[in-house]
Amino acid sequence: GMHMWKKFVIVAMSLVLVMGSASCSRLSHGSDNASEAMTLSDADSMFLRMMIPHHAQAIRMSELALTNTSSTDVRLAAKSIKKVQTVELQKMRSWLAEAGGSEGEMTAAELGTEGMMSSHNLKSLRAARDKAFDIQFLSGMLVHHRGAITMAQDEMKHGSNPKVKAVAAAIVVGQSAQLIALEALRNHASD
Repeated sequence: GMHMWKKFVIVAMSLVLVMGSASCSRLSHGSDNASEAMTLSDADSMFLRMMIPHHAQAIRMSELALTNTSSTDVRLAAKSIKKVQTVELQKMRSWLAEAGGSEGEMTAAELGTEGMMSSHNLKSLRAARDKAFDIQFLSGMLVHHRGAITMAQDEMKHGSNPKVKAVAAAIVVGQSAQLIALEALRNHASD
């Protein structure tokens, strides 16, 4: 059984990396016409203000994984998440600035839950190592991803700006694929 499981996770992880790189390059080489002003509807603006701190936290969680895990698979997952979300985060920050949104990113308190880790949970994650870390990290990231997918699906439904809707679509596709791999890793870690 173990061998089959390993094969599955490797396939899932490489799929996530490939998809992640694809959405990264799509975002970094989008035809950014400088003369086109960035206009955001209230829904677009709200999405960016919520998603930016949400992504920033996932990146912080992933950076912790690079030092606190002893699992190659978890490290690979964290690297993939960090890589994809860093590109998306930079894009989203530049759009919000470009549109001259007077309100900046939301604070964790304003954001509410949306799958975010509490400061208490983050502290506990920072202190954990190896398998104990993996279980907390994977469980936390699963909840985090589900929150992001919900917000992104909402933007796809109610948003107006095509660039913002495209990043929302990339988040839904990329993070849905990652959920499968993260779930498999978590089930294995808690064996």
